[in-house]
Amino acid sequence: MEVGVTQETDGPRGIGGWLVLMLLQLLIGPVRVLAESARELGPLLSDGSWAELTTPGTEIYHPLWAPLITFELVANLVTIVLGIVTLVYFLRKSQRTPSLVTIWLAWQALTATADHILLGLIPGLEPDPMAVPNLVRVCFLAALWIVYFRVSKRVKATFVE
Repeated sequence: MEVGVTQETDGPRGIGGWLVLMLLQLLIGPVRVLAESARELGPLLSDGSWAELTTPGTEIYHPLWAPLITFELVANLVTIVLGIVTLVYFLRKSQRTPSLVTIWLAWQALTATADHILLGLIPGLEPDPMAVPNLVRVCFLAALWIVYFRVSKRVKATFVE
């Protein structure tokens, strides 16, 4: 071992290996969330559905619709912004990257869980058969990546700026 080189910097360095997958997720993730928001929430806000869902006395009104839709809009906006900020720090190889990745992934798992729970509180909704498998996937991948960013030698050697 060279003088001045610590254990943390031994091993592979740079954005390679598994970090390429995280880079792709950071590149694609915010765009995907924006596209899904536009597809799912856009019509709600433009075709009169918002008023139908949130006005007492209408056939499909429920008091949780307004907070749920607002929560989804805000959560998606935070997810997009946090993803872009994390991407910038990732590309700069900043030492803040592991913490930002952890926050971004935990945020996605928490908001997906909260969204699932809130949707379950509105009676009469047909459950999405993929909702639970998707929630498990999001939470599992978040946990896996968080652990990777905490223990990986490549991460410790790469994000040092």
